Amino acid sequence: MFGCGVDLSKPLPEPVTLNPDDYRPEITDIDRLLFSPKPYDDARRSQVAATLEGLASRITAGSESRFLKMEASEIKILASLAKHTSASDPRDHLQENWMRIRKNLFEGRQPSRNRMLYLQRVMHSSERNSECIH
Repeated sequence: MFGCGVDLSKPLPEPVTLNPDDYRPEITDIDRLLFSPKPYDDARRSQVAATLEGLASRITAGSESRFLKMEASEIKILASLAKHTSASDPRDHLQENWMRIRKNLFEGRQPSRNRMLYLQRVMHSSERNSECIH
């Protein structure tokens, strides 16, 4: 990531708070799927990943907000983690990351400056992946 030439002189994007009522079905489904004590089987793993991916697409639809694009990237990463978390693995990391994302997007909690810088680097890296030194 350090070889990507990230320009950190750009101002950080302004956080956006979305109306949770507009996303209630997705929020409720993700909460239910991640926090249910039922086994984390293949069907549930696929369903939570698909719901997260759908939410990531939906929050950026019709918007040019860099903040929403960064949050969508985080949601897609979480979807990938959800797909690859086995039934025997603890789901704490999925639950904690979902709650952080949920608070950032729907409850108006301001992400820290360090978190925003990290997200900016991740977004820049994914946009210019071919130029990065790995």
